[in-house]
Amino acid sequence: MKARQTLVALLVLIAFFSTVDAYLQANHIQRPGWWHVISTLSLSVLIFRWYYFDSEVRSFPRSKWLNIAVFALALLAIPYYLVRSREKGQKLKAVLRLVGFCALSLVSASLGQVLGSLMG
Repeated sequence: MKARQTLVALLVLIAFFSTVDAYLQANHIQRPGWWHVISTLSLSVLIFRWYYFDSEVRSFPRSKWLNIAVFALALLAIPYYLVRSREKGQKLKAVLRLVGFCALSLVSASLGQVLGSLMG
């Protein structure tokens, strides 16, 4: 259940960062430089946390390079991980679920943008 909770936290964090960004933009406040660093690192940590929990459940051996790639290049590394870690017949399903989660992330970001704009 830890992997699922991490995905929920990721969606909440996406909505939060989108809300703050929209609020700052609506009020013509320049985002501080550290904001981008904190938001990117936070999202990367949650993505890596999901990967860690998922790979533990599946007893998938994580290499140093895949760990680095998941943290730094998640857009490429997560689909690779899904294809490598799933059994035959489950690979496409896993990638399609990833696509669905990405769509849900866009919805979360959009809701955050609307909320931030309304607050501003």
